[in-house]
Amino acid sequence: YVGLENYPLAIAELSRAARLDASRVLPLLHLGEAYRRSGHFLEAADVLRRALETARAADDEATVARIEALLDRVKVRDST
Repeated sequence: YVGLENYPLAIAELSRAARLDASRVLPLLHLGEAYRRSGHFLEAADVLRRALETARAADDEATVARIEALLDRVKVRDST
């Protein structure tokens, strides 16, 4: 749904997925991206920080780098 720019539906579905299994980083990453693209930068930052902690705990360096890049975009409030 993020790719289709249907951010409200993406946020609803990804929030549900994140609640079902908080140990999985990808739903959190995509949820943060959906919030960011919809202009909800504070929510995006919160979710992406949780995703970053999860990725670091899993020693997933590639995902850590991806999340850090998204967090940088959130800081400048880039919604593209």
